[in-house]
Amino acid sequence: MQESEIEGKRIRLKNARKFFAMVKTSAKDISWKNLVVETGCSNTSLKAYRRGDLTIPGKTFLVLLNYLGGIDKELFLDEAENLPNTWGTIKAGKQAIQNRKIRLGEEGFLKYMKNTRECSEFSGFAGWHKKMKLKNPELYFQIQKKRWLSYLKLCGNGSHNNRPKALQTLQERYGLAYFTFLGLSGAAGQKLTEREKIVKNEIDKLGFDIKPHKTIFENNFDFAFEKEGELKAVEEVLGFRKKKGSLFFDILSLYEKYKSIRKKYAVPFFVSTWSKVDLGHKFERTPLELLIWALEKGIIPILQDCDFFNETRKNALFHEDSEEPKILEFLKNDLDNRKTNLRKGALAQLRQPFDGLEKASHEKLIANNLPARGKKLFKTKYGTFTVADNYFEINGRQFAVFVSRSDINGVIGSAALVKELVSPTIKTIGIVLSRKCRHETLLQKTLLKTYVDYFYDSLDAVELLGP
Repeated sequence: MQESEIEGKRIRLKNARKFFAMVKTSAKDISWKNLVVETGCSNTSLKAYRRGDLTIPGKTFLVLLNYLGGIDKELFLDEAENLPNTWGTIKAGKQAIQNRKIRLGEEGFLKYMKNTRECSEFSGFAGWHKKMKLKNPELYFQIQKKRWLSYLKLCGNGSHNNRPKALQTLQERYGLAYFTFLGLSGAAGQKLTEREKIVKNEIDKLGFDIKPHKTIFENNFDFAFEKEGELKAVEEVLGFRKKKGSLFFDILSLYEKYKSIRKKYAVPFFVSTWSKVDLGHKFERTPLELLIWALEKGIIPILQDCDFFNETRKNALFHEDSEEPKILEFLKNDLDNRKTNLRKGALAQLRQPFDGLEKASHEKLIANNLPARGKKLFKTKYGTFTVADNYFEINGRQFAVFVSRSDINGVIGSAALVKELVSPTIKTIGIVLSRKCRHETLLQKTLLKTYVDYFYDSLDAVELLGP
């Protein structure tokens, strides 16, 4: 079956679960959340497609298919059963609409549909939400943010009886700083994740008063180590990320937190994570070069699944000798032992064919007379490797290009990898197409300005680069 035959049809696969598993483990390593965004489907629908409960719209199937390489792509194209676009719809429903049009006339039918929509879809409190999202989404999210933060404050104070009046006066009374405080209060009330629970079980044995989700200088830390009311250390638990760029963005975020407290508190800053994660079909390893970078910035990494780090916290807290040289030697030795496999993995990523977005961005660069060469392998100062989505040179200057439909954090992190671990002289270009990236957080704006020299939210805007 040809790709041109698919759009506008419904697709039925013999083994939908295998298809989705291969998409999820493709070179792009896309998360399920991003897959929902990029296909434009709801989470519920996409899961139904994966189970095989529903046939897949042709347009959605093509988006998913672009994540697969040559042989796998051809395999699922041959296996796909092409069904009419009306497959699975209720024909009686369409006939009922035609009968109503005949009975009411075209103008009467339109009036009927308008009244029905206003009386159901846009009526009541739920209807207000839907209407505001469609007509003025920016104002809607501002209003909802204020309502939610006000609700948090009211719950904290127990002032439920005065809720209507409080909603009208909170912002005027407390100002912007009040909402920042509320956001931090909300973070402080979160439950511990499974990873955080494991870490807390260990640090509870050290004899400190452990404060989970503690706010210090307008930053929330996973754990604060206190003794007699005095801060002795802080710790962050690093979540799992498949993409190296996304993980480095998280580390950069932690470094920004570290900088916020180190001027006043000269205390150890621990960052705990795991050296590898079992994904079922393979083990995903943490890029240790990122932890070496963090170590050089003063952050103490801890690998929970490595016995070498069993005494790291205790030694850093109770002994004067620095832990950094020993940790650095351990991490570098581990990388050195795996350098052959690391290179093989990087070369495999380099040889991976362009996906749809990478191909489109490559063609746009060429069309703008920019000498795009395709993917580029960079060697870091730690002997590891990172791959740019595209690369070109102009007048002796190097340009590394990173593209994504929605993952702005991954693009920032990938650009930062090149700047921090390869060379700060390389110019970086970030292209993120999703509209969500137009409302960056303060942290994203700061890191964008620091690490991404040229940032665009559409392929057409790349023309501004010039030849």
